[in-house]
Amino acid sequence: MGKKHFNLILVSTVATPVEINMATAERMVKAGVCHETPLTEEGILQALDNSDLEGASSDDNEDEFQPMSSDSDSESSDSSPHSERDAIPCENQNKPIKKSRELKWKAQDFNPTPNCAEDLDWEVNGRDHWTPLDYFNEYFDDDFWNLVADQSNRRALQDNVSKPLRATAGEYKMLVGAHIITGVLKLPRLRLYYRPNLRIPAVVQIPRDRFYRLRNYLHFVDNLAVTDEVRKENRLWKVQPVIDVVKNVCNKLPRCMNLSIDEQMIPFSGTTKLKQYVKGKPNPVGLKNYVLASPQGLVLDFFIYQGANTWPDGKPNQEYGIGGSVVLKLTENLNRGHVLYFDRYFTSVPILEHLLNRGIYATGTIQASRLQKDLKLKLSSDQALQKRGRGSYDEFVREDGSISILKWMDNRSVLMASSATGAKPLQYIRRWDKREKKYILVPCPKTVPSYNHSMGGVDLCDRMIAFYRIIMRTRKWPVRVFWHFIDLAIVNSWILYKMDQEAMGTRRCDIMDLLHFKIYIGESLSTGSTGQVEHRKRDNPRHFPLPESSSDEDERPVEKKRKLPRCIPTKDSRLTGNKHLPICAVENSQQFMRCRNYNCTGKTRFKCVACDIFLCINKERQCFLEFHT
Repeated sequence: MGKKHFNLILVSTVATPVEINMATAERMVKAGVCHETPLTEEGILQALDNSDLEGASSDDNEDEFQPMSSDSDSESSDSSPHSERDAIPCENQNKPIKKSRELKWKAQDFNPTPNCAEDLDWEVNGRDHWTPLDYFNEYFDDDFWNLVADQSNRRALQDNVSKPLRATAGEYKMLVGAHIITGVLKLPRLRLYYRPNLRIPAVVQIPRDRFYRLRNYLHFVDNLAVTDEVRKENRLWKVQPVIDVVKNVCNKLPRCMNLSIDEQMIPFSGTTKLKQYVKGKPNPVGLKNYVLASPQGLVLDFFIYQGANTWPDGKPNQEYGIGGSVVLKLTENLNRGHVLYFDRYFTSVPILEHLLNRGIYATGTIQASRLQKDLKLKLSSDQALQKRGRGSYDEFVREDGSISILKWMDNRSVLMASSATGAKPLQYIRRWDKREKKYILVPCPKTVPSYNHSMGGVDLCDRMIAFYRIIMRTRKWPVRVFWHFIDLAIVNSWILYKMDQEAMGTRRCDIMDLLHFKIYIGESLSTGSTGQVEHRKRDNPRHFPLPESSSDEDERPVEKKRKLPRCIPTKDSRLTGNKHLPICAVENSQQFMRCRNYNCTGKTRFKCVACDIFLCINKERQCFLEFHT
């Protein structure tokens, strides 16, 4: 052992309460105050005082000593009865680790200056002559229907080689169109649509048994081609093509400044590991779908929750929780300048801070348990706010001026966090007063009405889907997910169509509502692309026996029933296909029927085979050609 180490050991063996650190011992060695002979306690104290004075006058000597790193030195120190680590403790060994100071909250007005992106004027972008079917085809094009037909045929062969399905893309379009009509005209069972007295032409275009077989083998992927690893990583592998085509179109839609995030339920009560229960929802049981939407209800992005497989690492971000991780995933493709709105399930101060660093502002209700303890004590209690009167509020702003916490008293207290808006300027809202039995004006912070105005986009989309939802019963969750996204695509298409018509200045009475928009798409899919099914077998009346008539009814005179005019097919139906051929339907001139072409009042004997309506064909009027071009 060298002289330097020997002197250090001598110092450490002296019985004294004084603790000597490494730098002090090094200065003692260089100053020559350490000797190989034992020292007294008074000598050690005097040497320490002298070394401190010398260290105060020289800054370079404090950084000269470096810990030993060579193998020989470490072996010699370990072999000694008192190692260097035990002799001279580390300087920072007993000091506590400094934590970053939490920012304090102050009671003051929050006056943010957000750099938000302005909403530009809506652009039609060549959609001025689009039909409802054109909007719908943006989500499900011909490539998708060919994929469905191919995978369904494969599934049928895997089940029974001797009975191939031989389905076409046109047949599956007709199947979807029939289901869309059943969502509008609801009957308890599918078989009732084929009953003679309840027949709906747009639904019964496909024979009943063929209808069931097409729906039974409805598939989107090849089950045998999917590996076990993919099945474990992605529980939605059966419907992944459907999710991809819808999501790709949603991501391309124009985005306004204010957006909202909320959860959406896909109703399903069957057996699946993806099933969730959300209390308070109209359909509490089903698959949970997290959605990013505009205030008009236009869905811009989404993903279905599938437990731990939802996150890349198998678990959500520990700092933000599940709600914050959902916000991070839905805002991956979001640019700067947007303002997000979400409820207390997603809101926390760390997620607001993270979004603010990305240039995205946010507002949402927040749980009191997610606030700092000192802030909870500063906020007034509900009883104190009630004594101050209805409409009173407390507002606290973080000392860096980026986030505010607001507690407002209405019928109940409302706790909100925001990085976009503050309480002022105050607005006044109309509320009913039970004591005075009249409406009164209650002061309301600006954060509350801005939240109410922009938060309901996902709920609005849910309500429009629920109006005419496809509700055919099934035990297969992939089929239920497929029908949900069909409904979602129709609602998205209608919202886009409505905004285009308003931008073009179309009168409100001339804009198609959601009901007629959905019927148009259903009729076009069921009859427009491929026409009616050839050689359709007549329904067997034995399955639906008619009730026996009484003797009194037999004695009544039979009234001649008036023929109801055939409905005019949609524009997409009469402009597509090659089955629009004229035939001579009547020979007697007294049985001629009125032409159904627009602004034509003549009568004719010719009608279209596919459209089943009468159209003029003569030298003066070529209504048949005009109607189909």
